[in-house]
Amino acid sequence: MRMQLEWRSRESNVEADDLTNLVFDRFDMAKRIEIARSELKFPVIELLMKFTESFSKRKFDLENQPSVGPMQKFTKSKWG
Repeated sequence: MRMQLEWRSRESNVEADDLTNLVFDRFDMAKRIEIARSELKFPVIELLMKFTESFSKRKFDLENQPSVGPMQKFTKSKWG
């Protein structure tokens, strides 16, 4: 999966900025759709959270495994 984020100035994204600041005067309230947050799905965020949990567990496991001889748990190669 690949994502690319781009910054947009407030001037080019006024409606989104207004929504963020709870300013609704630019919008027709008759077109508003009520929805509970529990009904919304966030698949990308859920995927990132699972990855983070997996990464954190793996890091913890590596940091807490018994050392083998004088070798350090994390070593750098001569290339960096």
